[in-house]
Amino acid sequence: MQSIMMDFDKMSGYDFEELITKLLYHMGFEVEQTSLSGDGGIDIVAYSKKSIFKGKYLVQCKRWSEVVGEPVVRDLYGVVLSQNANKGIVITNSYFSENAKIFAENKNIELIDGDTLTTLIRQYLYKDNDNCESKKHFLNNEHFEIDVYDYYKNQVETDKRNKDKHIELLRFLYSYLVNKNLDIMYEGLIDECLSVIDNIISRFCRRGKESLKLKSVMLNIKSFLHLLLENLDKSFQTVKELNCIFRAHPDTDSDNMRTAFRNYPDSVTAHPDTLSIY
Repeated sequence: MQSIMMDFDKMSGYDFEELITKLLYHMGFEVEQTSLSGDGGIDIVAYSKKSIFKGKYLVQCKRWSEVVGEPVVRDLYGVVLSQNANKGIVITNSYFSENAKIFAENKNIELIDGDTLTTLIRQYLYKDNDNCESKKHFLNNEHFEIDVYDYYKNQVETDKRNKDKHIELLRFLYSYLVNKNLDIMYEGLIDECLSVIDNIISRFCRRGKESLKLKSVMLNIKSFLHLLLENLDKSFQTVKELNCIFRAHPDTDSDNMRTAFRNYPDSVTAHPDTLSIY
């Protein structure tokens, strides 16, 4: 059976961007999907805090059937210079023209074609390379409601700026955790929930009191999910981020948090006491 992660042609542009976001996250980057027009065509802004590599990286995702040419690379290079980024990265399921490769030489531009992308996915998303083709995925589980999932994903894709659509997708996914569907949970669904949460935080949790409440809820859930995956370091880092919010906004106490939980969809907040981590 062909691995679902390699079947790029069946992905929408949004699904491809989500895959790249997840890949960068597993590579150790902090990832922010751009939500505004006028961003120079940048799909993802990735940040590294590692020594030597510290800084901002601008990423374009091209799920194309044709070869990616020089104009795409040239435009990205202009944005990299204007934003003083460490590097610009074009990631495609296809290939790059010779002119594109020549233009990128000796510049802070990296071109990742379909073959390289497949290798990175095997390395970072599926550690067991020998078995990645046969590894089960929640989308292939007969008990997973794929039609409902496709509906919510399409709703998000067609209206990316609608916060409620993203919340509804998370609500649907999280229902499998609430109902303790262990097989589906550990077939990539928890990782999918984390990806949706990161997307919600980057798009809708930038400013304002209501935004802060939503971010606190998302971080609580995120920490809980990392615990389920036994990612203790990531769970602890999420708790530290929550504590920073509480220190900066002391009025955001536990009572306000419980109110915030009640104000969001039932299946996401079905067990607030279980998700409370402070």
